[in-house]
Amino acid sequence: MLDPNWSTEKILAIHSYLTEEDDYESADLEENFDDIDFDDEDAAWNAQNITIADEKQLRKFSEVSNNGHEFTGQTITLKNDIDIVGVKKWVPIEYFNGTFDGNGKTIKGVIVKNKYNNQGLFASIDKNGTVKNLSVFVDIKGKDYVGGLAGENSGKIENCNVSGSIIGRQYVGRLVGWNEGTIDGCNANINIAGKEDVGGVVGCNFNKGKIKNTCDSGSISVGVVL
Repeated sequence: MLDPNWSTEKILAIHSYLTEEDDYESADLEENFDDIDFDDEDAAWNAQNITIADEKQLRKFSEVSNNGHEFTGQTITLKNDIDIVGVKKWVPIEYFNGTFDGNGKTIKGVIVKNKYNNQGLFASIDKNGTVKNLSVFVDIKGKDYVGGLAGENSGKIENCNVSGSIIGRQYVGRLVGWNEGTIDGCNANINIAGKEDVGGVVGCNFNKGKIKNTCDSGSISVGVVL
C-alpha cells in the first residue's frame, strides 16, 4: 500500500522507476574514482589493522574492495565521522570478509542512484565479515538486493543504525536486502518502496538468518500500482 504522506510527484517517480524495462547496461565503476588522488602505497591496505579518517580514504577502501580485495582477517576502524554529501555517488563495498568497526562514528551522504543489484553501503558482507558500531544516513535507489547497510549479508551486523530512504525492486530491506547471517542490536528508521519482498529490517531472511534485539520504523510501499 502507498504511504498517504507521500506526494503525488514522489509516487509517480516510484511507479516510473519500478515499471521500467530490465534491460540494463553494466555499471562502469571506474568513473566514480576518476577524481581521487590515490596514494601509491597500496600495500598499506594489506595491514592487519587499518584506520579510515576521511572521505578520500573511505572511497579508496571501496575502490580496493571492488578490485577483488576481501580484507579477510583484517580490521578497519573508522576514526572520525565522515560526510560524503556533494561528491560523486557511492560505490558499494564488495564482498567484505573482514571486520569493519565504526567505532561509534557516523557516515552521512551514502547516495546510490542506479539500476543494479546489491546496493547499500556494502554490496555484500560475506560469512567471515563483521560490521559493527556504525551509524549511516543513506539515499539509495537500486534494483534487487537493496539495503541501507548491505545488499546481502552472510556475516554479522552488530550495533548499527541506519536512517534515510530506499527504493528497489525485489529483496528490499531497511538494513539488508537479503540476509543469511546475524543481525543483532540494530535500529533502522527508513522509508522503503519496492515491487515485492519488501521488508522491515530485511527484504528476505533466508535459511538460517537470525535477527535479534533489532527494531525498525518508517513507511513501506509494496507493489506500487497507479
